[in-house]
Formats: sequence, C-alpha cells, structure tokens
Amino acid sequence: MGAVNLKFIKRRRQELKVSQEEMSDYLGFGGRSSYGPYELGNASFKAEHLPKLCQILKCSIKELYKEGTPLKSYTFDEMLEAVKQIIKEDTVE
Repeated sequence: MGAVNLKFIKRRRQELKVSQEEMSDYLGFGGRSSYGPYELGNASFKAEHLPKLCQILKCSIKELYKEGTPLKSYTFDEMLEAVKQIIKEDTVE
C-alpha cells in the first residue's frame, strides 16, 4: 500500500479525542488491543480501511501517507467495493 504516516494518524486521532477503542470499533477490529498494532506499524491497514480512516480522522487519503511516498493506485472496482462495504456496514447498524 505504501508508507502510511502512522505519526499523523496517531496525532490526528488524539487531536480529535478519539480513543484507540473507538478506532477499533469503527474499523471493525474488535477492541483496543486489535487496533494498537496498526498504529504501531506491526500490522498494515488495508485498502478498505482508508475511506473509514479518512471519515473518522476528517482528512484526505493523501494526508494518510508520508510526504514523498507515491500513492498506490487502486482500480475503480477496488474503491467501489470498499465504498459498498462501508455503506453496507452503516445500513446494518
């Protein structure tokens, strides 16, 4: 996926006063201990996490990446599938 700016994600989460547990719930990880490894770089965010990260952190996808890191190109179908998944999860709740 490229180099996600983990410092930005953590700083932005703290600025917005969003807990790790809230991040975990929103991303569907199932608990604070499940989200922690992602923020520490011990696990990698997947393409379907990007739109949700942007929603909760109120930022652009570009801001999620370290400066100078080329962004991975996603096909229309990959992005469409990620958006469909978000819509599906929002309608279930």
